Amino acid sequence: NHLSGIAGRHESFSIRLAATGVFPSPSRPRILWIGITDPSGMSQSIYRDIEKASVELGFRPEERAFYPHVTIGRIREPERSRALAKTHLNARIEPIEFEVGHLVLYESKLLPTGSVYSIVSTAEMPGPI
Repeated sequence: NHLSGIAGRHESFSIRLAATGVFPSPSRPRILWIGITDPSGMSQSIYRDIEKASVELGFRPEERAFYPHVTIGRIREPERSRALAKTHLNARIEPIEFEVGHLVLYESKLLPTGSVYSIVSTAEMPGPI
């Protein structure tokens, strides 16, 4: 499978959760997130490999810029959530560093009750050489 091939070409690496953010904007927030700092640039390299494999499988390339992040919340009524977005953006979090050693492909299904995520595939990355 493509995910295993991509994981096999990249060794595990460290990233850090650090800053808060929102998509698409603080005035109309839809997603609250915590950004990832990756000094190695490995997440960008993996993203490019996944994008290439996705296009080869018939998916259209992503037009938006890649911002590595962890989604922590989705907002249903962005016009009523500016204060929440402001509070989130002003929050200071203690940086948390951890090792990335697996790639996981999730399927997302949007239901009336919210998003449901299921693991489709997992692939282990080799340790540092």
